[in-house]
Amino acid sequence: TEIVPLENKIIFETLMLDPSYRTKELALFRLCNSFPNESGAYLKQTDKIIGLNDKSFRTTWLQLAYRSKAYNASEKDVFFNELLAYADVTYESSVRQNALEVLLRLAPNDERVIELLFKATVHHKWQFTLFARTKIRALLQDATYRQKVAQLAENAPSEIKILYFKFLNENN
Repeated sequence: TEIVPLENKIIFETLMLDPSYRTKELALFRLCNSFPNESGAYLKQTDKIIGLNDKSFRTTWLQLAYRSKAYNASEKDVFFNELLAYADVTYESSVRQNALEVLLRLAPNDERVIELLFKATVHHKWQFTLFARTKIRALLQDATYRQKVAQLAENAPSEIKILYFKFLNENN
């Protein structure tokens, strides 16, 4: 991401007051990455904002808060669990995809993230399943990830085991 020059910091802080959730989200992201020592204040200012139906603002907020030094480990666990909840089958595909994209940046080898990604491959919206299949195939190129999925497949319930092996056995 581009760093906000110090002389433009006030402009970006003003953008956090904009009525557009997308503008606020971009401003928050850039400010937190440009001024990490002040990220706690920016995150506190915006911690109640959910955003539009896809929860894009909230998932960005959770990512930034998870990475911020302003929060302790137990708070970060709460943030991570909220992202996991958004990635679950109870949410609409756009919410799930936003959450999965963040979770894959934070902890791609987490068992829960892996399972949620594989479950996304059987959704009724083809765009969402394409996203999940593409991510899985790219991740399986990494030997460590492939080994982790193979280990999970051994003890997984049959419905998810089938999904794991489906992708593990591609092109073999």
